[in-house]
Amino acid sequence: MTISFSPFLALLIAFGWFYIYRHISQLVRRFAAKKIYSSKWPAIALLLLLFAINYVPFRYMDHYKKMDPRLAAITLASYEMSDIVRKNVRKNEKLLILPMVYRTGSTMGDPILEQYINHDDTFYFKGSNWNYENFKKTVQQNKIKWLLIFPFQGGWQVDLFNRISQDKDITGYMFSVGYILKVDAYWTDSRD
Repeated sequence: MTISFSPFLALLIAFGWFYIYRHISQLVRRFAAKKIYSSKWPAIALLLLLFAINYVPFRYMDHYKKMDPRLAAITLASYEMSDIVRKNVRKNEKLLILPMVYRTGSTMGDPILEQYINHDDTFYFKGSNWNYENFKKTVQQNKIKWLLIFPFQGGWQVDLFNRISQDKDITGYMFSVGYILKVDAYWTDSRD
């Protein structure tokens, strides 16, 4: 609301509410033939109530869950993934992001994740198939340290993940829709 941001608008809104209160109370007096206590205090109380509404916490995620549970799940997954990236990937560390198959339009970037990554050190793979040898070559050539992979809905990412996870020097973290893996072992030692 604009009330908490602009004192001038708050004053105009207060006058407006007082005007509305005054006319409603006059109408009620005319039609009910009862005396209504007319003062400015109810208008002031209403104005204070409007100020208080600005500070009452609104839980938009509960609202999201009621509107569209799938959208809420994707949003929560994005926040979780962004938090993991923020905690692990340091500045000047390169990150490879595979297509986010849990999202509709998987070649689109994740807007929540986009806030937390350095675009100069981020590589996106937008293809629909990638084998282990191509992955390894890309990681070695670009000295990529982290990989975001989403191997939960079948397809080539599952095969790639299974092959990567057989390498004993690869560590990482699992989150609800994927993994973040530390893959710098491919270029820090001579692995064939």
